Amino acid sequence: MDGWKNSGYVTTYLLKQICGEEKSVNPNEVTDWIRKLKSLLKGYDDRDIFNADETGLFYSVLPEKTLCFKGEKYSGGKISKERLTLLLCCNMLGDFETPIVIGKSKKPRCFMNIDVRKLSVS
Repeated sequence: MDGWKNSGYVTTYLLKQICGEEKSVNPNEVTDWIRKLKSLLKGYDDRDIFNADETGLFYSVLPEKTLCFKGEKYSGGKISKERLTLLLCCNMLGDFETPIVIGKSKKPRCFMNIDVRKLSVS
């Protein structure tokens, strides 16, 4: 397989985040799920099993703490909500794929003075 981006098909097993504490997990279900997962992964090489997730990159947020002299006044500012969304992906061997920038516009304002062709992301 020539990387996850170049595959002609994508097989996805969704893992959803559990919210709330409705009931505890049945240990038998856990054992069954692990057995099924091992069976599903048996036909694949470790280099072909990937994990991908989105994350926000807040590129213009200032630090929450600062150094100052005792008695000196300091003030905070408005927290910037500008961010990029990145898709990060690696396989079970720890080989990373090129991060992908997910956006709404072809040329985001945050890249106004930057030649995006020189960045190592798509």
